[in-house]
Formats: sequence, structure tokens, C-alpha cells
Amino acid sequence: MISTRFRTNILLVTVLPVITTALILAFILISGRVDELNKRTNDEGNNIASYLSIMSEYGIFSNSFEYLESTLTHTINQQNIVAIYIEDNNKSTVLKRLNNNYVNIDIQNLDNNTYKTFTSAIIKTTIEINDINNMFDEKSKTNIILGSVHIVIDLNSAKLLKAEIIRNGIFTTLFLTLATIFIALLFSRSVTKPISQIYTGVNIIKQGNLEYRIPINFSGELAELTKGINNMTSSLEVAQSKEKQRQEALISAKQEADRANRAKSLFLSSMSHEMRTPLNAILGYSQLIEVDTKDELTKENIREISYAGKHLLELIDGLLELSLIESGKVKLCIESYNLKEVLNFCLSMVKSSAEEMSIQIDNKVDLLPDIKVYVDDKRFKQVILNLLSNAIKYNNKNGSVIIDYSLEDEKMLCLSITDTGIGIDSLHHDDLFKIFDRAGQECSNIIGAGLGLAISKKLIDKMNGTIGFESTVGEGSRFWIKVPLS
Repeated sequence: MISTRFRTNILLVTVLPVITTALILAFILISGRVDELNKRTNDEGNNIASYLSIMSEYGIFSNSFEYLESTLTHTINQQNIVAIYIEDNNKSTVLKRLNNNYVNIDIQNLDNNTYKTFTSAIIKTTIEINDINNMFDEKSKTNIILGSVHIVIDLNSAKLLKAEIIRNGIFTTLFLTLATIFIALLFSRSVTKPISQIYTGVNIIKQGNLEYRIPINFSGELAELTKGINNMTSSLEVAQSKEKQRQEALISAKQEADRANRAKSLFLSSMSHEMRTPLNAILGYSQLIEVDTKDELTKENIREISYAGKHLLELIDGLLELSLIESGKVKLCIESYNLKEVLNFCLSMVKSSAEEMSIQIDNKVDLLPDIKVYVDDKRFKQVILNLLSNAIKYNNKNGSVIIDYSLEDEKMLCLSITDTGIGIDSLHHDDLFKIFDRAGQECSNIIGAGLGLAISKKLIDKMNGTIGFESTVGEGSRFWIKVPLS
């Protein structure tokens, strides 16, 4: 399910901007209402003081205020007016009126937080006529201050009104905030519920249930997203079905190949046994006839029979060997063996062949200290014998074979066998280690079945090594094998 943190983030993103805006607007509106109330209170006090200062000019000047009695009485009875008093230019109070509700107030010691005094100067204006011919051209010459009018106003009503404005503003803001949170919760639910549904569906699909489809009971972009996920799931289901069919076909083909391979191995084993026995008999009787006969033509024919029989026996042994390797029945005993001893054994096996073609073998390994390799003794000798036999068979008369080695990272030995023979055309390089490939020498009179290198490669691979070659037509070939050092 979707985490609480995600829902909280959605809610915050939705609510915070609205609440912040509401608080700013509420502050601006409340401040504006309070400033407007303060201005209205100040304007009211200043207007009354200015009006009475104009009315009091004659009274101060003539020291007679009877005509102000009705005006002061009407004014003092207005709401929030505490007292009105008039002073002359000597700061002496010449007239004073108190509201009946504030008869005990000391206007000399007022609390500035509760009461506010508004003052307006009483000004005498003198006018001179400068020109008798222009008696309507008048100028104010001098304004003389005769005294001042003081109006004391009670601010408690204004404070109560301010408190009411602030309270109403707070309540309105709180109401709007709660309404916003409620709307945000609805909006958050409208977003998180589809997302939760998609999340649950994706988890079901992720567990491998590609037949599941996320229900679409909402609209908008999330609905389009869900359609896309469902379409993708459908495509994956089809692909999975095809992949399953392909895997089943591969398994079936592998099983069929295994059965064919077992049948082939059984056939080759049987063929080897069934053909080897009469073939050995043929070779044995051929040797007896060759010894007993005196006729040279008969001896020559017997030699051809022996030659063909040996070639056939070699082919049968090679096929059987290859079959055993491919079926995994060849068991290797990999241990540490002395390279010099292995080479000397192999060289003794090919010595007569080399002498027949007058080929000089240069064994540089024999001049170096003892080196031990980690191989199967029998199979490693088989590989070296195959490479040495090829180096002699495909060499030129009076040619040479060089056996050399090098160390790689003190972990691998690279043993190379270089001949001065006919070489291998580049067209045959890629297929040289394939079964029955003889590098274009199929029609030559050189004995071979094209199995030796294929078997050698498989054996070297099983001994954790590698085999390769370099060759130039007319110059010779260099075969190398890399095996682990002991």
C-alpha cells in the first residue's frame, strides 16, 4: 500500500499554498479594517474639534459663550465623547463640559490607552481692505491663535469593535482553513486512491501474475496511465507465452538432441566393437601373408590392405574418442606433471616418422629448468602427439620443427610447435578445429581423418586451457597450447 508519508506530502502540497494565501489575505483584510476604524475615529475627533474651534472664535474673543451652550450640550451627549473644554491662549480653561457618564473623570490624568484627546486651535482671522476702489480684493494678513478646543473621546468602543473585527477575521480564516483542509482531503483521496489501486496492481503484476488487469474506475491522466500499464501487461503476457513456447521447444529439442546423442554414442560404441574385431583380424592375417609370401606384387597389395586398415582403425578410434568427449564420459585426472618428461615421451613416439622425412626437431624446452603443468597426463600427451604428428606429416622433406615455450603472468604456460611445412590457407582458418576438416588436404596422400585437432581442442578446453594457431601458406604453421602452471 501507499505509505502515509506519500499521502501527507499530497495533502501538504494541496493545503499549504491555500492556507498560506488565506492567512495572508486574512491579515491584510483585518489590518485594513482596523486601520479604517482608527482613521474613522481620528477623523471624527478632529472634525468635532475643528467645528467647535470655529464656533468658539467669537466666544474667546468676546469672553461670552452663551451661544455655545446648545452646541456643546448636543455634542457632549454624543456616544464616546467624555469631555469638551476650551482654553485661551494662556492655557486657562474658560469653558468645560463633562458627559454625565464621566463626571468623576480627571481629564488631567487620562489613560492614553483608554482615552484620546483631539485638539484644534481657535484662530482669529483679520482682513484688511487695501484699496477703497477695489473693496472686494481681500487678503488674509495674519492668523492669531486665541486658544484651543479639546475633545476627549473614549476608545473602549473602538477597542471592542477592533476585537470584534479581529475575532470575526480569525473565525472566518479558521472556517476557510477547515473548509480548505476538507476539500484538500477529498482531493487527496481522489488522487491517492487511484494511485494506491495502481500500486497494488503493479505489485501483483510484478509477482508474475500477467493475467491481472488493474480496474479503471476513475478518469483523467491516471486512467490513461492505468490503460498504458494494462496494455504493457498484455504485451508482456503475449511475450511470456511466446517465450514459454520457445523454451518448451528448446527443451524438447534438447531432449531430442540428447536422445540422438545417446543413440549416436551407443551406435559408435557398438560399431567400434563390431568393426574393430574383424579389422584386427584382417590386419593380423595381412601381416602373416606379407611375411609368408615371396611374390613382390602380392606383398605390395598386402601393404595397401594394411595401410587402408590402419587408416580405418584410426578413424574408428577417433570417432569413438570424440563421442566419449561429447557425451561427457571422459574422466580427467588433472595433476602436476613435468613438462620435459611429457615432451620426451611424445618425441620418442614420433622420432621414426621424423627420421623418415629427414625432419630436424629443435626442443628448446629441454634446455630450460624443470617446469610442471597442471594437466591430465594421458590426454595432454595425446594433444602434443597430435600436434607433433601434424607438424611432421604436413612438413616438407628436410624441414624442421621447433618446440618452444613462454610464461604468461606466472599462471599459464604457452607451449608452441612451429613447422616449416606447407602452411594453411586463410580460407580454412575458421573451420580448422571442426570435425573432419583437413584444411584443404582431403585429396592429398597424407594420412588423416580430420579428427585430431577437433579432439585436441575439446581436451584442452576440459583441462582449463586454450589452443590456437598462426599459419602462412608456403612458410609453415605455429600451433600453441596454453595450460595452467602447477
